Amino acid sequence: MTLIQGLCKFLLSLMLFALLFTGCDNHKKESHSLAYDGGYLLLDSNIFNMVSVELSHVRTPRSYWQKGFEHVKALGANTIMVRIPWMMHEPRPGYYCFEEECDIRAFCELAADNGLLVWLHVGPYVDKYMDFGGIPWWLLKESSVEPRTLHPLFMRYVGRYFRALAGQLNDMQLKYGGPIALINIEEVFGSGRDVKKYLSALCDTLRAVGFDETQFTVSTTEKDILRVPNCAIPAVVVGEDNIAMSAFAGIKKLNHDYPVICSAVSAPIVRRWGDGFLPDNYNRKLMRTFELLNANGSLNIGFAIGATSFGHMAGAVVEDGSYKPYATSYGDGAIVDESMYRGKEAIRFTDLFMRKVIQPSGKKTIPEPNKVMNIPETVAVGYAPLFSYLSAPIESNHPMSFEECGFGYGGILYSVVIPKECRGAVLSIDGIHDYASIYVDNEFYTSLSRLEGTINLELPLLKEGTTIRILVDAMGRVADIKDRKGLVGNVKLRSSLGEEILLENWMNYPMPSDYSRIAMLDYTNDIDTHAPGYYRITFNTKDRYDSYLYMGSWGRGEVWINGRSLGRFHCDGPEKTLYLPGCWLKEGENEIIILDWAGPSKSSVEAYKNKVISR
Repeated sequence: MTLIQGLCKFLLSLMLFALLFTGCDNHKKESHSLAYDGGYLLLDSNIFNMVSVELSHVRTPRSYWQKGFEHVKALGANTIMVRIPWMMHEPRPGYYCFEEECDIRAFCELAADNGLLVWLHVGPYVDKYMDFGGIPWWLLKESSVEPRTLHPLFMRYVGRYFRALAGQLNDMQLKYGGPIALINIEEVFGSGRDVKKYLSALCDTLRAVGFDETQFTVSTTEKDILRVPNCAIPAVVVGEDNIAMSAFAGIKKLNHDYPVICSAVSAPIVRRWGDGFLPDNYNRKLMRTFELLNANGSLNIGFAIGATSFGHMAGAVVEDGSYKPYATSYGDGAIVDESMYRGKEAIRFTDLFMRKVIQPSGKKTIPEPNKVMNIPETVAVGYAPLFSYLSAPIESNHPMSFEECGFGYGGILYSVVIPKECRGAVLSIDGIHDYASIYVDNEFYTSLSRLEGTINLELPLLKEGTTIRILVDAMGRVADIKDRKGLVGNVKLRSSLGEEILLENWMNYPMPSDYSRIAMLDYTNDIDTHAPGYYRITFNTKDRYDSYLYMGSWGRGEVWINGRSLGRFHCDGPEKTLYLPGCWLKEGENEIIILDWAGPSKSSVEAYKNKVISR
């Protein structure tokens, strides 16, 4: 098939879609179907090329969903892909959240109102850039549970969650006149596990709760195509350096009727704390898009709309044996950034995409970006010392993880008394997840991090009765391992004489990163700059415009604006700002609370119209 023929078929499929799903409310009433045959997707028995753009409901303020959909339509897409992170919708066992940004039903309804189909990514694993891949932290409370396997306890939790999700979305499938056309389950992964049976069990579970006539896809790489079960269509992930067509040839050998589907063209730029500058290459992404459309393929453009990993959504990766947590901004270099602004390179890519592929006869209307503003420097007006507001301790023989203490995010202060004098002592810690400050008899001694691996720290003379305190705070969980937080393993002392003492009888003081607790603290204390603690800042504004909160003088922690978490910050950069949505501001006085585990060099903030990335 020539490029011209491929584009003509693609444009005909767009016209068919427009007739079926736009211009009236019939898409909410009339039953439709999506099937495949002869290598094509078939919408109501007609060849259909699905062009999807990814938009996150939880990484985008609800007030901005509509503008996000308008950008999707301006690109000429006919479908939205949305990843549904289990961690956000079941933050505690048996407690389901489908309000505010988590209102996935309202998100899908709005997509339908904009004439868009929906491609759901239900997981349980949805995103390598998300904490634990989007799986809730509380599963790690169960020592025996094996996530992403057929482990009975894990599958029972998955079934319960899918049932709750189906209660929100079942009647929004195509067969009921709704917009949900495809459901992506998991991703093919790993080795030495019975992945194929696990994925088949997920298909069976979804069908059992009511998703019984919607087509399933499974995200896969070229080398793992054979591990996709027959109940799902392989949907290839196409990165910057791999070519799609060889993967699709392999899919055709499996089943000649399978359509060409790509679940992600390339990937967003997601920086890790401590990274240098990461460039983008729009030409490669454009080439991948042309290649797929020329093959009469359906695709999801995963880098189009930028977003923010608010709260604790940002995850981490282990690369070359080193732990690297992801920064808060999700998708720098996207066609549209968090504030719905299109940059110069993005405009170049979009114009080419629209002119040569999507809209050869003319451009679509481009939504205006959000208004932005500066916020003058404002100093902290209140302070709550970290160690003055400790919870009741939990006593244990060994240091307990966050999960064992019953919370998922924040920090723990560990305290242990040295049982006997130790000269030339070396403190040996099996694992710190992720950052630690060491105190000897309440005096700060040094800082350590997970990046250093097993810790062997030389200490001064330790007399009997000396108290060692270890303050541990955490960043994101690695997506594909059981990444518990806190002190992991044993803590020992070794003397210069070779004697080894296993430290026992610990006091664990949980410090969950919970705004309802933090808001109730007493902020009337004198401000102690350079000290860990909670800092309160207020400012007044009459405008509710977007901005980027500059955190360059702060250490490491989390920020809330009027009770909403903007996410984490880290002095290592490269991100020096946090996105502050104007829709979360109030006319008049606004409150910022900053939890800094390390302490700032200057306890003030200001906000800019543009983000700051250090190179």
